[in-house]
Amino acid sequence: MRILSLLIALPLALLGVSVALPLLAFAAPVSPSARPLTPLEVGALANLEHQRQQAGVIAPAAPNGLSGVAPIPQYVVSERAVRVRTSKDERRQFFQTSLNSLLAEAGQSVANLGPGADAGVMARVGEERRQLDAFPEGEFDLDVTAHHAGMQSIDWSNAWNSTQELDPVRVIFHGNGSGSYVNWLLQNSTRRLWSFTNCGTTQWVYTWDAQHGGTDGWGQMISQLEWDNGLCGTARYHVRLFDRGYYDSHGSYGWWSTSSPHHDNAGHTCADEWENSQWYLADSFYDGCCGPLPFVIAITRINIAAPKSFAGGCGGLVEDGWGWFVWLR
Repeated sequence: MRILSLLIALPLALLGVSVALPLLAFAAPVSPSARPLTPLEVGALANLEHQRQQAGVIAPAAPNGLSGVAPIPQYVVSERAVRVRTSKDERRQFFQTSLNSLLAEAGQSVANLGPGADAGVMARVGEERRQLDAFPEGEFDLDVTAHHAGMQSIDWSNAWNSTQELDPVRVIFHGNGSGSYVNWLLQNSTRRLWSFTNCGTTQWVYTWDAQHGGTDGWGQMISQLEWDNGLCGTARYHVRLFDRGYYDSHGSYGWWSTSSPHHDNAGHTCADEWENSQWYLADSFYDGCCGPLPFVIAITRINIAAPKSFAGGCGGLVEDGWGWFVWLR
């Protein structure tokens, strides 16, 4: 693409025509390979393992009888609508958890930015409560968008509050991709370091893990991180991490977790951007020069879903449906 652009631009430039060459918005996906690690990379991995052990973050071994991650995972994702059974009581429990985190976020915003800084957050509280009240009593079905990767492998939803889908889940970690490990890497070892925050509402992702010997169900976020941020309530890049702790028993993805990167506007009333946020998160695992960091096998960009708008977006903002798989050692 870049060579073709140059071939087109050069003769036009000689004729005095000004041409703006397109910038690549995303780095080319790095394909898995059998390239041996350099001695420097081996040393870096050994040091990383020591740091992990010192921090108490130990990479889990594969369950008994399973051999680990397949040589090349199948990055083919399909999307479908699934009905998930829930109840008004379960939604109320989720709402209370969500409410507690929203009120904490509102309090921090006012303390940092002054009276009125919580207006956007409180509006979200009111909207979520109205939607909760509209649910029927007893049990009922929720229509949940499910994403399925690989052959008989992993399935996950987008990120929800107690009543609706808010943010797309577009960056998937696998191999040695447990949520606790990813959370630690992003705060300690990636090129772009992210900071832990408690300024943000609680959300959930549904995963279908009965196929892995576990259960199907909602998983509450395990952590939330931010980058390029100021005080609570100011604009920032923000990501929630989700992991119910089940190993892919089909052998393709190993320990895996999901995330929902986005950019919060000032006041945190909505997300004003998704795609760059997803890229910034995936790009954190590049070395900034020549490829992935030593603890990364591959970073692959793939279409996950059809473009659509999400309730968490500003003014009907449409997200393009593309995402990233980050394969960790």
